[in-house]
Amino acid sequence: MEANGQRLRILVLDDEAMIAGEIKLLLEDAGHEVVGPVGSLEAAMQLADTAAIDLAILDAHIRHLSSGPVARRLSERAIPFCVCTGDEMDELRSDFGDAEHLAKPFGETDLLSMVASLTAARGGAFASR
Repeated sequence: MEANGQRLRILVLDDEAMIAGEIKLLLEDAGHEVVGPVGSLEAAMQLADTAAIDLAILDAHIRHLSSGPVARRLSERAIPFCVCTGDEMDELRSDFGDAEHLAKPFGETDLLSMVASLTAARGGAFASR
């Protein structure tokens, strides 16, 4: 179930290996390519700077630090992303603005719906930067 028939390159940032692995499997099963997953802000920043990415799924906190800098870098490159967290987004607006929210815990349908939503927000057109 690719988004609008497209195979997307999706950056996954999560410091919990089991969650990152599950996201990776679900996205790959849906026909997408996962960039990462990565579990550190440094690795995510490097990929956000240089990798060909269509969209990203970011855990709000990586080792107790905000992933807001990664979100800002993605925004600068006009790469859509969502914030994956069990926290209330109102508490995170200063770091993530009006970013889409994927609430933990989530299932396959939630994840793939979010990918479709992020794709639709871009008009469905990606050039795999």
